[in-house]
Amino acid sequence: MYSIQNFKQLADLKEELESLKSKTNQIVENEVHPAMESAIKLLYKEMMKYLETNGLEVLDNGNSFVASYKNGTIRVSLIGILRSLKITVNSQEVDKIDATVIPERFQTAKAPINPDEFEKEIDDIQEEIENYKALLYSYSSLNVVYKNKSNIVFATAEQLIKDYFG
Repeated sequence: MYSIQNFKQLADLKEELESLKSKTNQIVENEVHPAMESAIKLLYKEMMKYLETNGLEVLDNGNSFVASYKNGTIRVSLIGILRSLKITVNSQEVDKIDATVIPERFQTAKAPINPDEFEKEIDDIQEEIENYKALLYSYSSLNVVYKNKSNIVFATAEQLIKDYFG
């Protein structure tokens, strides 16, 4: 059995989902990725400054720098599309740091569904809409943090530098 109410609701939900996907993609490209890139560039500069002020000789080529003291070296390299950096100490990779956005929890009430053949599809689309709304909500106040390979989260560049080199 099919209800006209669910048929219309399904069409409305599909339209809303496409709109949310488009809006999310636009925000990711125009706001989220630039914020992540900026955070990695800040971390890169702060690491370089920290190592230099602590007596290491630093040579920077723009995408990576080498901080050295006698025969020891620390290399920090921007990798990928400027949302990650790699730390190498004496030619051994120590860690990879990513800038990431921590999503905030968000939940909305689901519209009631009359049981029929559209019920499962409506429920699936409502769940997907919920996920996109949660993403958009979390992007409204970007909370960019740093995460290493072990999934340890650092709230600030200063905290990360202190934990690695302090």
